[in-house]
Amino acid sequence: MKPFFEDHISKEAEIKIDGLEVLKKYKKSYENLRQVKSNRGKNINALHRIIMTMKSWLRGIPGSLSYLQPYLDEYMLIFNRH
Repeated sequence: MKPFFEDHISKEAEIKIDGLEVLKKYKKSYENLRQVKSNRGKNINALHRIIMTMKSWLRGIPGSLSYLQPYLDEYMLIFNRH
């Protein structure tokens, strides 16, 4: 997980994660990191919405990866309008 955090997540980002013990070590480096118990998945509705929207979006895109970035931009536009 460390390379992913270092390569893709800004130190200033607001991060909300579950209470997984291994993630506690990142609190020192990421001051806006909040750990929240998952309550058996009941408080991660946004995550479920992201996954459902992404699945339905992926079913409708053409197979060419050369236009992947515009498709991702369109997905984010649709997601942010929810």
